[in-house]
Amino acid sequence: MNNGLEIIAKKISTINDKEIKQLNLITAKCFGNSVPLDETRKQFEEAEMLSLLMQKGEIRGYGLNSQIQLNGTTINYFGSGFIDPQLQDKDVYAELNLFRSDQLPTEAIMTRTQNPKVYSGFMRLCQERGFLLSPDHDSKIDSPSLELAKAFSFRGGGAFSSECNNKQTCRGIYERELMGNTPLPNEATRKVMGELNVSNGDAIILVGRSYN
Repeated sequence: MNNGLEIIAKKISTINDKEIKQLNLITAKCFGNSVPLDETRKQFEEAEMLSLLMQKGEIRGYGLNSQIQLNGTTINYFGSGFIDPQLQDKDVYAELNLFRSDQLPTEAIMTRTQNPKVYSGFMRLCQERGFLLSPDHDSKIDSPSLELAKAFSFRGGGAFSSECNNKQTCRGIYERELMGNTPLPNEATRKVMGELNVSNGDAIILVGRSYN
């Protein structure tokens, strides 16, 4: 990678509380407001793999992933993923996503978000991995993906759980807008993200799966 950047994988069990606090600060930078530390700790408890974006020994970004089973399908779930705003670049974010995908190769990938930029990045990852994305850019829903999204929403025991509707939307799941100022949907993401009420905590589950 350029600018002395590299991505490394690290076992969750080796992460100490000081490092979690560092990653919490990166999250807060991206959100534009403070993030409860206990919330960050909870996300680490639920993850299996940590990808670190490093620059000259300094952590500049990270991604959390876990492998889950839903309806007999093995899924790489993309949890929190953030890059220091000073480094944010579509190619760096794309490389981090590809690395996270490579570390846990599965027949499907999934994430949940309020952020249109996350949708754009996830769509690019699906295109590069040859996955069918649901909802697609026209808001078309793939039935098997919808069933996976609904199964995920009923798992329980996670940091957040709530039923998703037939558009793969979870109303009020986060109970708040996570970012201080969530980016507005652009022309490419408006059909999918435009109906979310992020101030009420709405989010959408995105699924990419191998073509049958």
